[in-house]
Amino acid sequence: MTVQKKSRRGFTLVELLVTLGIFAILGMIALPVSHYLEEDAALGNTTKEIAGILRLAQSKTLASENSDSYGVFFDVSANQYTFFKGLSFAQRNMAADEAYILAKSLEFSTIEFPAGEVVFAKVTGFSSSMGSVSIRLKQRPQKTQSNTFCARDWRERNRLWNHYPL
Repeated sequence: MTVQKKSRRGFTLVELLVTLGIFAILGMIALPVSHYLEEDAALGNTTKEIAGILRLAQSKTLASENSDSYGVFFDVSANQYTFFKGLSFAQRNMAADEAYILAKSLEFSTIEFPAGEVVFAKVTGFSSSMGSVSIRLKQRPQKTQSNTFCARDWRERNRLWNHYPL
């Protein structure tokens, strides 16, 4: 009588548990890193979005769309910025407001615009003032992005925009 040997297929329970343990450890290591990458991406995207909104306000003003001026108001307490139509935020057409709220992981660090707003002149497209906006991560305040967005004359604005690409 011959004894047939059973061929072993598959994995033992110990091998599966070791493999799962290794994957769990790798996952715990990768999770905080992916969170930091997500926050950094939000910071960069928000900075670009603010630059885009400022350029939109300038473009709409230059196009004399409805013969109005456009601007952006930065509200530190509400952690948001508002695209508005009018000569100032106080004299704006509230129906045209577009509010943008910062991500929960972000906050304004500094806003160096008078009254926290930028308004563009109808004919020239120059801003009412020169300044900058800094945004930072709440959990890592040393991680800040700051850009100077506006200037009063074309030479200065071009120099700043070439120096601080958006």
